[in-house]
Amino acid sequence: MAALRAVPFRLLEEPLRFELVYALQQRDTDARASLDPVNLRQMYQALRRGGLSTLIGSDPLEVAELTTCTRHVRVLAVDCVRRVEAEHRAWSGHDDRNPRLIYLAELDFTNHHPPGPNALADLSGFTQGWVVESLAHWMRHTRNNTTTITRMVGAWRLADQVLGAHDKPPARLGSTDIDAVVRAITAKWPSAGEQRRRMTMLWKLIEYGHRADELDHIWSAISHASAETGRRTSRLLESAPDATTTSPFGSCPSLSWTGSWITSTSSSATPTTAPWRPGRCCLCSNAAGAGPWRSCGFGTTACPTTRPAIPFSSGNG
Repeated sequence: MAALRAVPFRLLEEPLRFELVYALQQRDTDARASLDPVNLRQMYQALRRGGLSTLIGSDPLEVAELTTCTRHVRVLAVDCVRRVEAEHRAWSGHDDRNPRLIYLAELDFTNHHPPGPNALADLSGFTQGWVVESLAHWMRHTRNNTTTITRMVGAWRLADQVLGAHDKPPARLGSTDIDAVVRAITAKWPSAGEQRRRMTMLWKLIEYGHRADELDHIWSAISHASAETGRRTSRLLESAPDATTTSPFGSCPSLSWTGSWITSTSSSATPTTAPWRPGRCCLCSNAAGAGPWRSCGFGTTACPTTRPAIPFSSGNG
């Protein structure tokens, strides 16, 4: 009786029969997707009547027989196609999808619950190709969580807009360019804590670009006066407590150490003197011309007279 009610996959054309069996086995291995025998039978009949010979490169929703099926049957067919195409890409080494759409489910995440199959990081709106290549390489070769990915893409999307307006090749980026990026970040995110997190994403990708051999053709042209300084700055920014103030001109204790710390630890950075400006945050003191990199102290303390080396420090910006 069971044999009479079984789905006869052998009646399907090759390699469709093996692809369908493989996809169903993967669903069973995941143990997170239910399998309704009735839906499977309906999908099988629709694919057989549609005359398909493979699931590779096909849209099951375009099969006339599947358009009249229930939503659950169509979802099952789409999931089977997704699993088969993913395995085919891994086997062939060829991916014809949009390279600017990074599917998060294919990345190495630390999340307890992995992202869904349709969650992605969309880089299609970026104008700077070198930023897109660096971001894609960082996402595919590091282990992060979805929150870090979101902040990284958001920070560099804003940086891409600023750098696109400046219209400079990577080799000509200078201190004025990174200053403009920081000013844009402070304007977009008023919270001092979020400003710190977003700027940490800037330093993290800059540091990664200088360390990754595959990105040497990009970042070797971008001056990096003190890579060790940028690395330490990023680590301390990440470990610093969140700022409690949201005022754009309030003090920023989490960054108040920058000027004095960089003077004592970085011998490769060239100190730059600046006029004394009390009571201004290093994140938001651009309006009067003091620059975003000077530490503010604690509200009424005078800003130090030195600032750290700026990652884009070619001096020709």
